Amino acid sequence: ATLFSAGAGFLVWNWPPAKLFMGDVGSSFIGFSLGILALFSMQTGSLSVWTWVILLAVFIADASVTLARRYQRGEKWYEGHASHAYQHAARHYKSHRRVTITITGINCLWLAPLAWCSVNWSEAAMYIAVLALAPLVVLAIKLGAGKNN
Repeated sequence: ATLFSAGAGFLVWNWPPAKLFMGDVGSSFIGFSLGILALFSMQTGSLSVWTWVILLAVFIADASVTLARRYQRGEKWYEGHASHAYQHAARHYKSHRRVTITITGINCLWLAPLAWCSVNWSEAAMYIAVLALAPLVVLAIKLGAGKNN
């Protein structure tokens, strides 16, 4: 609840056009916190690894396609770049707001229901995770994730 509240409070300042940027330190902390939450919830059995894959599917698909394509071209995967799918989408649609709303919609209307299904039908959770990821990987490829401008 605390992480959600802090994120919601930050969103007020970060909503496009952003007045304050989180940066690497803030996003690293959120990633670390989500990782700890995932480990605790998996240890207690409340959520499986597949549920977490579904909940983080937008980021997993974008980062995986981007890094795979950069590695395939022999680029240094650890150097800064602006070739993630969401960055290409923001440039193409000339709107960070539209991209943010779209990602929020994907999370709320596609991934959250599938995460719920993975909790309630745990024996099928891996297949549900594949179902969640597949169209997002296709979308990341179509948006040019990992390709230079």
